[in-house]
Amino acid sequence: MISYEGLFYLVLGVSVYVILLLSLRLISSKSEDSDVVENESNGWHSKEELVIVDIINETHDIKTFRFKRKNGKGFMTFLGGQFLSFQIKDDNKLLRSYSISGSCENRSTLQVSIKKLNNGVGSGWFHSLEVRDSVFAFPPGGLFSDDTLDSDKKRIFVGGGIGITPLLSMIKTNIDRSNRIPLALFYGMNSVKDMAFHKELQLLEDTYDNFSYFPILSNKDESWSGDTGFISYDYITSKLSIDKNDNFYFCGPPVMTDSITDGLIKNGHVLEHIHSEKFASPVAFNPDNISAVDADIIVDGKTLAYSGKDSLLEFLEASDIDIDFACRSGVCGACKCKVIEGDVDAFTDSGLTPKEKSDGYVLTCVARPKTNIKIVI
Repeated sequence: MISYEGLFYLVLGVSVYVILLLSLRLISSKSEDSDVVENESNGWHSKEELVIVDIINETHDIKTFRFKRKNGKGFMTFLGGQFLSFQIKDDNKLLRSYSISGSCENRSTLQVSIKKLNNGVGSGWFHSLEVRDSVFAFPPGGLFSDDTLDSDKKRIFVGGGIGITPLLSMIKTNIDRSNRIPLALFYGMNSVKDMAFHKELQLLEDTYDNFSYFPILSNKDESWSGDTGFISYDYITSKLSIDKNDNFYFCGPPVMTDSITDGLIKNGHVLEHIHSEKFASPVAFNPDNISAVDADIIVDGKTLAYSGKDSLLEFLEASDIDIDFACRSGVCGACKCKVIEGDVDAFTDSGLTPKEKSDGYVLTCVARPKTNIKIVI
């Protein structure tokens, strides 16, 4: 009898322990689910109002704008090298995209740095804004990032002019994450007055032994004792020992990035280690630069008559066909469609993954039909 009583209490004790353990796991699971819901509630999925909290004059024509969310929430995770697309003034079809220039580790504010261009609709409007003004922006987007690289892969960044901004974001992010990988930046500018972020980059080089900074000016200046000329493959290899497995990130004038890419390819580098950011300029769709086209477009079982010079996105919108968009400059990928039949002209495919390109996708905001086409949205 005593032995049965002991066995009973033993079984009872084990049962209580198991029930307690399962209860704790359930509570933990609910807590985790709660965290997910809370994080999801901070998500950013569509156009949203941001407030300018700081404006920094970087040079005579470049300003950095820092934003907080109007709803008071923190920013969700984004990738170094991505951009924000902004609605300009009150026109929800007039958008401009500007690369984020801050670290991904800063979830309190986001920042972009914008150069004022002659007759630039977007940049001119931004440079007229003040602290506490509001703007509307879409969530961070873009495929130009080093975030998917292994943590031990060396990065070499090459920027020209305002093309420094996405590279700066990647560099700051790696440093803030205490990644000990070698980082090198080659930065070409016209003159001393155009040297945005120069002091900040010098400080980073002085502080972190894994970061090297190579500024060069295209115009001679008596106040400048550093290198002059242009960034080239030979210039890079004169400053840095490079390996065929090193990853290069370019953002700048095509005349610079294309020539360096040619040099890399000729010396054994492969294209998958060479990354570049290419925005399609709004002037690409200047009616004076393109010819009119007549074509039939089949979409959702309907045949639509296309005639003119509009982008596919503009044509579909005018035909009352719903299609997503965010940047309208060929980099975010939101407006992509699949071409089943026919051919199109596309000014860029930067917003598509290699698989999407091979599967026949195009970006409607920077594409027009060349022939009769059939597409799937």
